Amino acid sequence: MKTSLSILLTIALVTAVSSNSFARNIAIDPKQAPPITLGDAYEIAVGTLGSSVKSFHCTSAVVEIAFALHGEWLFRFYSVKGEVKDVVVPFDKDEKPQVIDGGVKAYF
Repeated sequence: MKTSLSILLTIALVTAVSSNSFARNIAIDPKQAPPITLGDAYEIAVGTLGSSVKSFHCTSAVVEIAFALHGEWLFRFYSVKGEVKDVVVPFDKDEKPQVIDGGVKAYF
């Protein structure tokens, strides 16, 4: 009985996670401009880095839907020492930007 319940719960979990992933992957229409311009998002990203921005430079920016419910700009910053920081700027202004030290391993 416990084995059957474990299998059933595992199948339900995998189905729920994969359904959510597929639904989120079609959330952004590439034919429409993002709700925040690249320039505005960059200013937010730089402001989010704060004083450490002086030792980092931006190497890329991409529209994603990995961290914020309605999509986000994801910026990658490098230092001359090879350190990486990614900055997530959500499209939804109610969500706060975030810095990911070491960067996101699955992107770029």
